[in-house]
Amino acid sequence: RVLNFDGMYSSGWARRGPEGIIGSNIIDAKATAADIKNDLMSQPNLLASREGRVGLENYLKGISHEFVDWEGYKKIDKEECRRGRERNKPR
Repeated sequence: RVLNFDGMYSSGWARRGPEGIIGSNIIDAKATAADIKNDLMSQPNLLASREGRVGLENYLKGISHEFVDWEGYKKIDKEECRRGRERNKPR
């Protein structure tokens, strides 16, 4: 859960900072999914007035916070894989 933002959640590095491995991120993702499930079970109207991804993007743009969208992620992934191949590694 993101403090002071009901119905907003984070996982991985956004949740605990830039540390850990894929396994750590999976553990965070499972904990976040459990938080969402528990909140929805206890607060059925939690999502009634939410704007979803668009609302989050607008919020981040409004505070001049840089973020990576899906297309940006795919570019990063492609470059990481390219660099990994140069070193005989997956990334």
